[in-house]
Amino acid sequence: MSGYNPGDILVAELKIGNFDFKFGFVSFDVYESIFTPGILANITVLDTADYLGQQKLAGGEPVTIVFKPPGGQMVQYKMVVNKVKKAESTPSQKAKSYIIEAGSEEIFNAKDKYVSKVYDNKQFSQMVQDIFKEFLKSSKKLNIEETKGMQKYVVPNQKPYAAIDMIRRRSVSSQNESSTFVFFENSDGFHFTTLEKILRDRKIVRTLVQDNTVGSSFLKSKANNILQLQVPQQMDMAKTTGSGVMKSSYRTFNIFTLDYKEKDVDKPEKGTAKPGKERIKSSYESKHKDQPGLISVMPVANQKDVGLRGKSYIPEQTPKQRAYADALASGVTRMTVIGDTVYKAGVMVTAQISKKMDTTSNPGLDYALTGDMLISAVHHKVNPPGVRPRYVSVLECLKASYNEDVNS
Repeated sequence: MSGYNPGDILVAELKIGNFDFKFGFVSFDVYESIFTPGILANITVLDTADYLGQQKLAGGEPVTIVFKPPGGQMVQYKMVVNKVKKAESTPSQKAKSYIIEAGSEEIFNAKDKYVSKVYDNKQFSQMVQDIFKEFLKSSKKLNIEETKGMQKYVVPNQKPYAAIDMIRRRSVSSQNESSTFVFFENSDGFHFTTLEKILRDRKIVRTLVQDNTVGSSFLKSKANNILQLQVPQQMDMAKTTGSGVMKSSYRTFNIFTLDYKEKDVDKPEKGTAKPGKERIKSSYESKHKDQPGLISVMPVANQKDVGLRGKSYIPEQTPKQRAYADALASGVTRMTVIGDTVYKAGVMVTAQISKKMDTTSNPGLDYALTGDMLISAVHHKVNPPGVRPRYVSVLECLKASYNEDVNS
């Protein structure tokens, strides 16, 4: 679009409480993830008249962000204030700077509620729908995938998100064998669905390409160019071998506390080393320091499943779930691209990644990385004025398909 540069953004509304800061915001970050049942945001505003100080925000005040790239699709996020931080300012600065931490209003609605209910002859998908409406008090759209079998199930006085997660882990899809259910929110609403259904529906929003031209500038880039690519190392021999010890490990990630835990399960040979100790990794925020913490809700660890249930279908589905999850986890890619609202948690992109070569000739595609990818998390990052590109989207993707020439 003429007159605009890649990464420009048009903000129609950025309202905190009763005041619109669309002309007074400095930067903001919005986070979506298929592994987190809510949307999070950080907003930095320059308050020249101290409107926020006069409002005396205490938490729970409405936050609305409406924006789009020039010529793109408008997106709206409705959240509530979780925390307000006053940023440091210089003596010569007359305005006050504030950092607002916000999250989905459903998180705030649910924090003081408990689910204590008996569901008799209901599908798990129907139970999720009931908790969503009755306890999360959400007016947003819920896209839900039907589960298999009728159940009698007791939810024993749990926080709403913990109750949904307990049900999610027991759910088996009526159509998709992997039954790897996720419960998450993106800008389209909430979703209770399997990853297999998302991949099968193949909602591909863009084909991304990597520009390897030496001296290229983002100003000459198209909207689908990959600005930065990172492929995390999937194998660490230091963790799997040792002196006289055969090591394996398992990892857990609590979507409510955002804690990541890794534990080694060592099998020492006779007369050799003792089993290793449990290692507790730092929280999710330590890996992604720019991501705000989720409002505290009930953890799911060590909770007893006391449901009275019919046929669960779980034993025959568990091997398929594990195999499916392992296959997806083996293809994690992180990409930074020119910002666009078409990128959402749970949609797909196609990536065309070039081989890394020392020559300037056309290297061809790296078919181990090229293919369809599921966006598992997106960070819409709007930088302060003067930083270019101002609006970028950081995508964390799971590889969904491989080209036939993957061995070439």
